Amino acid sequence: MKTFILMLSLTLLAFSLRIYPTIISSLPFSTDSWPIIGNTKLLIENSPVNLDSPIMDGYNCYWPASSIYASTFSLVTGSNILDGVGFSIPFAGALAVIIFYTLAYRLCGSHRISFYASAIIASSYPYTFFTAGVTKETFASPLLMLILLLFTSKGGLKEYMLFTLASAALVLSHHLTTLVALTVLACTTLAQHISGFRRSEFDWKSILSTAILLSSALVDFIFYAHNGFKITLSASDILSASSYQLLFFTLMAYTVFKPSSNSCSKNFFFMAAVSAVVTFIAMLTTVRPILPDAPILPKYYLIYSTPYIIYSALAVLGLKLKKTFHLMPMFWLSSTLALEAYSAFGSTPLGLALACRTLNFLSIPLAIFSASGLHRLDRVKGNMLAASILLTIVCLNIYTVYSAVSFRERYLGYFWLYSIPEYESAAWLSSYNGTVSSDVKFSYLLEGYFKVKVDVLQALKYLSGKGCSPKVMLLYDQMSENGYVLYGGYSVNLPEGWTRRLEGLERIYSNGQAKIFYGARI
Repeated sequence: MKTFILMLSLTLLAFSLRIYPTIISSLPFSTDSWPIIGNTKLLIENSPVNLDSPIMDGYNCYWPASSIYASTFSLVTGSNILDGVGFSIPFAGALAVIIFYTLAYRLCGSHRISFYASAIIASSYPYTFFTAGVTKETFASPLLMLILLLFTSKGGLKEYMLFTLASAALVLSHHLTTLVALTVLACTTLAQHISGFRRSEFDWKSILSTAILLSSALVDFIFYAHNGFKITLSASDILSASSYQLLFFTLMAYTVFKPSSNSCSKNFFFMAAVSAVVTFIAMLTTVRPILPDAPILPKYYLIYSTPYIIYSALAVLGLKLKKTFHLMPMFWLSSTLALEAYSAFGSTPLGLALACRTLNFLSIPLAIFSASGLHRLDRVKGNMLAASILLTIVCLNIYTVYSAVSFRERYLGYFWLYSIPEYESAAWLSSYNGTVSSDVKFSYLLEGYFKVKVDVLQALKYLSGKGCSPKVMLLYDQMSENGYVLYGGYSVNLPEGWTRRLEGLERIYSNGQAKIFYGARI
């Protein structure tokens, strides 16, 4: 009964936070949602249709699992597309938390650690924020957890069959999640064989599982998905990413296989040192950009980084329990840290966007070690201290999600939320055959769903006094406060006096939050 209550509370927490943006806006959450919804609509209206048909969006259709799932859900339930997609995919994101509970128990052997880690993941920002959105990544989340869970199983015929099906589903769901799964399995497999070599033992099951996922990914890429990649990785990119993986794998292997020390003074020193480094990085973001194109954050954003400062200290404490763990959490952490380091310091064109996405995957193994640290605390200091820290973490996480969605905090992804008036302004242009000038937020809605072409720079140039007037320009009120959204989630302030540039244009639509202007090009 106690386990049932804990699972029920986790389910309610995970689902309520992920469905919350959809409820308050009455629309699917995330800019990335609109191309997926557009493909879902086309599937329902035109099936049977080739997934790489010219009527599709040319990108998301190469990872079609989320659109197939959403269209099936809408047809079975009889719901309209926007409601069906807006609720069904965040539900998949919440389901990942429940699978993760089982995975964490398999890895750590403790229901308490599993509960602590799952409560962190259920509320953690940005993981919760991203899995509240209608994205390929959200749909892939439970598949990632399932694959890792099956990887740790005994490996009977049924498990291999299910693992093969899950692998196929994952590679059809999301490219980055597939890459993360491959690196975690590969690093864990290598670590298991290093450990087994010391005991003259070899684990062929892990090699077979990794080979199944790798084969599924290669077959999909060679025969289908390669057409959807918009960025080509060079040999130097692959070498750079591999070097980061090798470096972090080596450091983690040293940490895992070296004799452990139980010195309280050393533990305290490492906790203090790691917390100080994380705190320094958090404070540095409020002084200067730490990545190209990254903004300088307001000082009060330190409250949003506080959970990660706490995680870092607890994770150091939790690593001391590594001898009682499966090897996967350690090399799950090292592989995602390597990917995060590559996105931050490597010469990748994805830069800030990849760093933000990778942080989601990093937060999952970090939650396991933070939960282990909490568990160690409650054994030494009592349950009240651990419960208080966990409650503080969850409350801070919930507040961060609330700030991103309801307060529209500029640097927390506010532009993922669309209001009904904003949607209606885009719908008013749905039959327009020309090009609309607006920012990236509206380009996803107009191009992805309504199939209206958008120039994302023309309006900004004109408002800055550097270009001719656009024929049709869509602006919305949030631009005045949070700026003009560009690719990568970065927004720039509109120039001083930009409203004077509107005086020569004719306002042809207004609904209180969005305005559409018409002006002949001069």
